[in-house]
Formats: sequence, structure tokens, C-alpha cells
Amino acid sequence: TPKVQAVLKNALATETPAVIKGLVVSLAKNKVDLPELNATLTKLAASDPTFKAVLVDLAAERKDLTPEQTTMLRDVASSAKESVAVRAKALRTLQKNAGKPAVLDAALASAAAIASDPSAGSELTDAFSDFTRDGRFAQQIRQLTSLSQGAAGAKKDIASLILLNLSDNRLLQKDRRVAALA
Repeated sequence: TPKVQAVLKNALATETPAVIKGLVVSLAKNKVDLPELNATLTKLAASDPTFKAVLVDLAAERKDLTPEQTTMLRDVASSAKESVAVRAKALRTLQKNAGKPAVLDAALASAAAIASDPSAGSELTDAFSDFTRDGRFAQQIRQLTSLSQGAAGAKKDIASLILLNLSDNRLLQKDRRVAALA
């Protein structure tokens, strides 16, 4: 209701940071979408690096990602400053939602950053391997093919690797799109 919405907006603007953190997490878990909520989440993540892990957890629980969540997950998964566990979870969340072109693009950018990171631990390497071997990418063969034929770069390499893994996947050989890759 408008009355409740006004109270929540006021609380986001006037409460202490500790109260705001709890309120923001509760609102996000209950799928309450307010324009002020996204701005507050972004501000909290910028001021408190440990809050990014909470944001990744919240995004992982959602069925669909907002553009802001997609950008945040791409940035977290690509950043060597974040913990390996948080980066791996961010990549897996992007992978789960990669059916949308914007999310696929963010996931490919993140995977490219991870591939070039010499400090990637085994958990992050496992997430990268799972990402590049995901059979659900058979649905995006057209987009991956156009990326693999584009200008040289890390995204092109990741797209080509995914297509190669799809062509080697025996479970997908009956799919005409995948069979054409072999």
C-alpha cells in the first residue's frame, strides 16, 4: 500500500546503517522492489565490501535478475579483490540466469576475467569449468557462434570453448543445433 511504501522509504532514508542493512535484506528477501532499495543496496555495497557477499546471496535466490544485479554479479565475479567463494557464487548465479542475452554477456565477461586470473583457487576454477561445460548453453548457440566469430578477445575465446564443449557433449548429440557443431 502507499502508506507502507512511504514508511519504508522514510526508514531507508533516515535510519542508522545497521537498521538499514537489516531492512534492506528483509525487503530483498521478500521481493519488495522499490527504486530506493536498489540505490541503497548499491550504496551499501560500495561502502561495505563485506556486504557484497550478502548481495550475491540475495541475487542467487531470485528467479530473474535485475540489470543492477547482473552488473553487480559481473563486477564481483570479475574482481580479484573479492573472495574466491563469493566470486564463484556470483559466476554460478550468472550461469543459472544466462538465458537472457544481457546476463550471458555479463557471465562471459566474468568467465574471461576468471580465466586470466592467476590467483583463481580451485573453487573458482571448478565454477569456471562448470560454466564452460553447461549443456543449457545449447539454447544460446546462435549468440555464442556470433561471439566466437567476432573480434579477437577473451569473450570470443570463452564462447569458442563453450561451443567446443557442447560439440563434445554426448548427451546433446541428438540436438540438431549441437550436432551441427561437431
